Amino acid sequence: MTRKRRGYTLIESLFALVILITIIIPLTTFFYRQNNTIRVQQSLTAMCVLEQEAALAVCFPEDVVPSKRRIQDGKEWIIRTEASGNDPIVYKMIALANGRSIDSVVFYGRKADATKK
Repeated sequence: MTRKRRGYTLIESLFALVILITIIIPLTTFFYRQNNTIRVQQSLTAMCVLEQEAALAVCFPEDVVPSKRRIQDGKEWIIRTEASGNDPIVYKMIALANGRSIDSVVFYGRKADATKK
């Protein structure tokens, strides 16, 4: 009397597992690299925006505002600026995208010249 076995053997299960891993590992690596690329791109854009705002703050210190909205590459950026000290003034600028801090910069500037106006 022979019994018919149902189910998979250990070899069949291991073979299916190897095929699954062969597919999942490249996909995981691809998505990880994509995510990392997006983060680097955001960081570079944030540094460019901060550099532009820092240059404006150095040239026109009287026009510095605590919070500024900018659109860069179709994306909204919020630039928050904190100024402390007298002369030189220490500026700290933070670039936010989607409510999340992406990058920041700290630099020295000067007071607004009252005789220019």
